[in-house]
Amino acid sequence: IKEFRQENLDLFLSGSMGCVVDKREDIYLSYQRAEQYMKMSRLIGKNELIDSNQMINQSYQEKNRKLTEAMIEYTKLNYKDPELSLKNVAHMFHLTTAYVGKIFKSVQGVSYASYVTQCRLEEAKELLLETSKTIGEISSELGFVNSAYFTTVFKNVYGMTPTAFRSQGK
Repeated sequence: IKEFRQENLDLFLSGSMGCVVDKREDIYLSYQRAEQYMKMSRLIGKNELIDSNQMINQSYQEKNRKLTEAMIEYTKLNYKDPELSLKNVAHMFHLTTAYVGKIFKSVQGVSYASYVTQCRLEEAKELLLETSKTIGEISSELGFVNSAYFTTVFKNVYGMTPTAFRSQGK
């Protein structure tokens, strides 16, 4: 495996395939977990994997911080996806939505949904000032359900509509 990894994947692999098992079904489950770690590594752009056995020995806060960092990296790559949600991210990590939401808020100080909205709105400000795209195009590009919702959220956060923000910045 090590030689194949070096020659074909250019990936530093630190982790385990799981516990020693004695049933065929458990071997497949270990394989699925390893495959999920590889998928997450590619999604968040890391060239290493987290060793779940090593994670057990880390402090609770350190594990929470690493989980939150992985969620943030994934979000930065996918915040434009309208399907991005805490539920989808929790599913990717094989954790419950409530648990992941609680951890994210305890580390970041804001809910996951608020964080995603912040990412989208920061990009919206740049697009409003640097492009001539319509409000509808920007809201759609950034994963908002519709332009009316985008305008409402933008106004609630910045105290003005996207159109007013654009004209003020010019």
